[in-house]
Amino acid sequence: MRGTHGARGGGAWLVLLFLLWGSTAGGAPRATHPRAFVSNEFGGDVAVIDAQRDRIEGRLRIGPPGVARPRGMALSPDGRTLFVAVTDATYGRARDRRWEFIAAVDVEGERMTARYECGTDPERLAVTPDGRRLYCSNEDAARVSAIDIATGREVASIPTGIEPEGVAVSPDGRWVYVTGETSNTVTVIDARAERVVKTFLVDGRPRYAVFSPDGRRVYVSAEIGGTLSIIDAVTRSLVRTVLLGTTAKPVGVALSPTGRRAYVVGGRCNCLFVVDTEAARVVATVTERVGRRPWGVAVTPDGKKIYTANGRSDDVTVIDASSLRVVRTIDHVGRGPHSVVIAP
Repeated sequence: MRGTHGARGGGAWLVLLFLLWGSTAGGAPRATHPRAFVSNEFGGDVAVIDAQRDRIEGRLRIGPPGVARPRGMALSPDGRTLFVAVTDATYGRARDRRWEFIAAVDVEGERMTARYECGTDPERLAVTPDGRRLYCSNEDAARVSAIDIATGREVASIPTGIEPEGVAVSPDGRWVYVTGETSNTVTVIDARAERVVKTFLVDGRPRYAVFSPDGRRVYVSAEIGGTLSIIDAVTRSLVRTVLLGTTAKPVGVALSPTGRRAYVVGGRCNCLFVVDTEAARVVATVTERVGRRPWGVAVTPDGKKIYTANGRSDDVTVIDASSLRVVRTIDHVGRGPHSVVIAP
């Protein structure tokens, strides 16, 4: 694995990537407001949204629409770098490895600064709290890659369940949890030793994983099972299962800043579930005016607004976290919004 200067295809290829990126950044001035970044899986780009005014302010081109597929994203701990998992559109049939990497984007300058090779078919990723490593799931290889961000080198390739997707790193950086879609498992990795310490079953097709702010719980959505699993991160065991609905198809999960609420989007029900994490039960469901097939969800740093990335209506729904009412729909976000993250 190599970083920017050793990227596959040589210097000419890097120049092309920078031109593709810079051509749509527009030389935008540095922002002084929170921004939401939305990856458009079938549009080959990332939409930049002003999270104060809830309107699109820019678009970052990753590659050709229908060829490059930007999906999972993660922010560096300081919020200055956005990492985007990119893979090609062939689903492994005739893979074009030029479009299989992690892009590192300077959030303020809105320009790509590095490209990391991170295994095959990277889908989701997470960055350690110290900002030194990133872990990405290699969906078609049943492994997760650990990348040294400073050097761009792969330092470990660790086996996981089948078709790994969700990746979460504990707040202390010690543990990495990876969901396996087809094996219905969660793999627990010791980040110091870079080895698996435990694997256990959850409900059907686990998609997303997120740690609580205190690191004591992990929340995992199960798309086919229609549930949210609550995992004790100390004992590394499943402790509660919250039924969301067998036809809901939950995918993305986000927590409020306090961790008292979990927000889970249902791709089939076109809805947002609000889960009280202390009581382990659904306390509200938002259905009115939510876009079609929400896949990703994020919460603003102040906890006041929730954003859903809607893969079939090509828009973003903005929900007031207090009233749990939709306050805006941001149209024309791109083709196939997949994930959303918010930079302060």
